[in-house]
Amino acid sequence: MQKIDPSLVCEPGNYRIRVIGRLGPRWADRVGDMQITVHEDQTGGTVTDLVGTVADQAALQGLLDHLYARGHALLSVQRLESAGDGASAEARGRGDTNDGAPNETR
Repeated sequence: MQKIDPSLVCEPGNYRIRVIGRLGPRWADRVGDMQITVHEDQTGGTVTDLVGTVADQAALQGLLDHLYARGHALLSVQRLESAGDGASAEARGRGDTNDGAPNETR
């Protein structure tokens, strides 16, 4: 069994959160300093990525709850080494989801 670092729960972390659909400009106030990127997946559907720092696990859960309450289906949540990792993975057109399956290629 893998030992979990307790700092992952209580300290800020960088995440990429991917949801189905388009998050409009009004979401900028709700997601803080996270970068919002809207793009099409390989099927032509609209997908939004939120990439940036979340204060702690409680804040992450609050953000996920807010997305769910507004009807945005969650595709993946990925903890990144740094906030820039999400953008560079997207630029390369690849990355891993939380379940280890490869993301769609753009």
